[in-house]
Amino acid sequence: MALMRFFLRSMAQVRTKFLLAILLAGALFCSEVACLLPRKTSESPPLVDLSPIDIDPKHPERAEFDALTLMSAFHLSSRDKRFGGLSGLSIGTDGKLYAISDHGYWLSGRMVRDQNDVLVNLVDWQIAPLLTPSGTPVTGNLRDAEALTRLKDGAFLVACIHRLWRYAASPLTMKSVPNTVQIPAEISRAPANGGMEGIASLPDGRLLILTEEFANPDGSFKGWLRDAERTVEVSYVPTRGFHVTDCAALDNGDVLVLERRYFPLGILSAA
Repeated sequence: MALMRFFLRSMAQVRTKFLLAILLAGALFCSEVACLLPRKTSESPPLVDLSPIDIDPKHPERAEFDALTLMSAFHLSSRDKRFGGLSGLSIGTDGKLYAISDHGYWLSGRMVRDQNDVLVNLVDWQIAPLLTPSGTPVTGNLRDAEALTRLKDGAFLVACIHRLWRYAASPLTMKSVPNTVQIPAEISRAPANGGMEGIASLPDGRLLILTEEFANPDGSFKGWLRDAERTVEVSYVPTRGFHVTDCAALDNGDVLVLERRYFPLGILSAA
């Protein structure tokens, strides 16, 4: 659910994320007269379609949400079975949106903005499997990619089930074979589906790692700050009943954390 940070941005001009569903392409019809003319080849339908949505249906004109200003919001959907389960979003050095999914795929799309720098569309989508350090597509539990962040040099870090992999900078990202990045050994003790859930590259080069369900005795959850020389454990206290689902660093060093809460029967909340 890192998607919200794509469509929200703070008063300090911070872009955040979004939600996503599908439009059907029209059909070309050939009349008897038209068939006498040279046929035009229709374009392939887009991999992903965007439909605008109202975050607050009762007040569709609403744009202010506490310290955040809504710029645009979309519902994305696709007929491609590989699409869905987006769990991390970032922007590459080539200006494209990059995403990972818990189905084990990379996705990228070119952002189209209006004169006010508001997102109005995503086009030229691409999709490709995440590769392991051995160069093979991820399988099994490794398909569950949980977090994504871009480093200062343009490379991407992806967290997958107690593993952290470094992929090449765009535009080579989706074809690159990753290198394994050392992480605190203690992460191996985290719950199978409750380890690294949010990673953020800070402006000073440090990496912040937050876990989803690796709890401390006081009710907080484990995290780490690491640089080239050392790793320091930190703790994070989410909103009561919520868990970390993603995080992102701002240019001033502040960190935005997206939290979610899930109940049976499909009741989902985000904060």
